[in-house]
Amino acid sequence: MQQKKINYVLAKASEGANKYPIEDVLARFGVKTQVRGTQAWFVCPVCGKEKYDYCSATIKGHGAGWWCCQACKTGGGTFRLYALLKGCSDTDALLSLGVLSGTISNEEYEEVTGTEDSRSKLKADEAIRRKIAEKKATSTVERKAPIKIVDYVYRKMLSMDQFTLSKEGYDYLRNRNISDDEIKKTGFFTYNDKFSIKELLNIISMDKYKVSFDSLDNKQRKGLYDSLWGIPGFYYQYNDNSKQSGVWKFVHPSPECVGIPIKNGDGLISALQMRQLKDTASTKYFYVSSRKYHMGEKTNYGSSPGTPVAVLYPDEIKGKTFYVTEGVFKGNELKKFGNVCFSVQGVNAFYYVADEISETLKSSIYKERGGMGAEKVVLVFDADSMAKWQVLQAAVKAAANISRKTGLPTYVMYWNPKLGKGFDDMKFHCEANGMDYVRELRVIEWRQFSDYARDAEKDADAYFKQVHGREPETADRTDKEWGNYLYFYLYEVRLK
Repeated sequence: MQQKKINYVLAKASEGANKYPIEDVLARFGVKTQVRGTQAWFVCPVCGKEKYDYCSATIKGHGAGWWCCQACKTGGGTFRLYALLKGCSDTDALLSLGVLSGTISNEEYEEVTGTEDSRSKLKADEAIRRKIAEKKATSTVERKAPIKIVDYVYRKMLSMDQFTLSKEGYDYLRNRNISDDEIKKTGFFTYNDKFSIKELLNIISMDKYKVSFDSLDNKQRKGLYDSLWGIPGFYYQYNDNSKQSGVWKFVHPSPECVGIPIKNGDGLISALQMRQLKDTASTKYFYVSSRKYHMGEKTNYGSSPGTPVAVLYPDEIKGKTFYVTEGVFKGNELKKFGNVCFSVQGVNAFYYVADEISETLKSSIYKERGGMGAEKVVLVFDADSMAKWQVLQAAVKAAANISRKTGLPTYVMYWNPKLGKGFDDMKFHCEANGMDYVRELRVIEWRQFSDYARDAEKDADAYFKQVHGREPETADRTDKEWGNYLYFYLYEVRLK
């Protein structure tokens, strides 16, 4: 087929692909979604982030038909998503959507892809088409302000009366063995009541920090305060459909939470995390975020905190071991060994720790507190990860990533799961029962841990087949039954 004809068919297919609803693509491949406003959230087909907080597609309004993952920064149009889900080239996806939308016929599809000459011409355009698609998708994603400005605005906001720690919040922290001194140093807070954003803007002086947002033209800037642009939790609500003016709003978290300022190695607040006071809540932890208001029908300029890493310092650094764990409360206990601890929310977020380790080693706070360099990294996962296939896989990948990127010997800490799920649970249980918790800890080199996990998985599969007469499927590995087999062969047979 001549190039002119190929281009003609591609143009028609592209027209159909652009009109084909991106939510229909997700439904076609059975992808589960959570729709919030103009966004459909789903598990990223590239990095596989499990929670519905990283990857979304715009299903209506400005930017409809585009998707992007905040974790791995992959994105594109409808045909790019179709290609990833089907496992085909972008061009084949484009043509397939052209057929589905009715803008090209099956005969035209076959004619374009049916000869070696045609396929080679299509392949030459593939890289260019993908690059353009990903660039356009990424440009629709919200931007977070520089961390110095985020820290500045948050500190001003948290100094307001509405963010004083409540008695319920204080009692909760004391029950978790957090001292008064630690409560004050960390800056735990409670969001008690709505505050005046006008008052906040009045006390903010941005003279020290200059922010340049080159993507904004003069029309977009009209009526905006740049001081709240890119601050997670804040978003702009338009007064009318002209979108010429509006007011800043804030996503108000529940007062039945304890707020945790997440600080990096330089002591700057990069995010605000909330912990529900009621353990019965479906989501115990969440970040203050306004990303769902970005590029909405009547809202814009929302921002996500991304995947922050909390750096927890002891008053005096006495060792060269870096601990990495899940959650600030566990980190507060680990740092009592006299070592720096890095905390993230969930095993999947361990991927971001290596870069923070490198930055922390250069931090003035690290040096002032006696930091003398790092000799090893110890990962402290929750004990129940040994019974959860997906979590265990993520843990092994995280260990490999940290070891490779830092170049430091990397180990995994574990203990008898019957003593407690998290490190802090295990420690408090031992102390309450007159046990020396340190004697209950075990440490293993991450490669050995990985080998044990792989062999335990094979044994669990074999036992499952013996019981059910068939090989386990992916869905089986997420069930409690298979998880119990995994736990037995990993901990009881190998680690114990």
